[in-house]
Amino acid sequence: MQSFTDRHNRKWLIEINVALAKKVRALTGVDLYRLVENEFAKLQELLRDPITLVDVIYVLCKEQADAAKLTDEQFGAGLAGQTVVAAADAFFEAFVSFSQDQRTAAVLRSMKAKGEAAVSILLTEAEQKLEQTTPESMVQELKEKSGSLPEQSESTPARLPFAS
Repeated sequence: MQSFTDRHNRKWLIEINVALAKKVRALTGVDLYRLVENEFAKLQELLRDPITLVDVIYVLCKEQADAAKLTDEQFGAGLAGQTVVAAADAFFEAFVSFSQDQRTAAVLRSMKAKGEAAVSILLTEAEQKLEQTTPESMVQELKEKSGSLPEQSESTPARLPFAS
C-alpha cells in the first residue's frame, strides 16, 4: 500500500485491487487494466492529466474520504503543486504493485526512472539558458521571431474617432 500527504497534512493510503479497479472504471471511465496497452500510452495520458488522475485517486481513497466526511471537491482542494506530484507517485507505485506481470512492473519502473532523468536534464538545460539570458537578449529574440511591427499607415487613424 502506498501513501501520500495532502496540503492539509492528511495522510492517504492508495491500494489498487480488482474491486477498486471496477469502481474506478464505473465512476471515472478509466480502465486501469487497459493503461498498459499501446506501450503504456493511456497510463502516460492519465499521468499528464492531473484532474482525471485526482478523480481516479479519489475513488481509490473514497472510503477514507467518506470516513473523514470529505467530498470529492474537498479531497481535490487538498491537492496542489507538490502534493499532486506525491499523489501521482503513490498512484504510480500502487499501479506497479497491481501489475500482474513482473516484466511489466520492471518496465514501468525503468520508464519512470528514465523519464525523471530526462526531465532533470531538460530542467538543467533550461536553468543554464536562463542564466545566460538577459532582458536585452530576450527582446532581441522576440523581435527576430515576430518581425518588426508594421508602420502606421495614413489610412489608419492614430485614434479612433469615438475615443476621447
